Amino acid sequence: EGMAALDLTRKLTDGLKIQVVLLPVGPMPIHRKKEYENLISSFDSFLLSDIFPNSSISKTFPRQDREGTVRIRYVLADQAQSDWEELYVSRRNLAVLGFVDC
Repeated sequence: EGMAALDLTRKLTDGLKIQVVLLPVGPMPIHRKKEYENLISSFDSFLLSDIFPNSSISKTFPRQDREGTVRIRYVLADQAQSDWEELYVSRRNLAVLGFVDC
């Protein structure tokens, strides 16, 4: 079995984002699942200064730059596997975000 064809649907800037898998936990109606996915996906970036808000943190991570933005690409759990993730670090799943309908 050969390697999958090159994915031409991705933007060039996708390599600048970290990949996070959205994983529904437990049963939920499809329309509710889509609502949660859309809501979570609206948060597509955050500032590094939000992670390292004060100078006391800089003693722990002295070389960490607190300027800039982390951009996020969300993928659904059934789309999380890529044949290219060994080649492209940007296609590896760096986090899993589970959500529950209560």
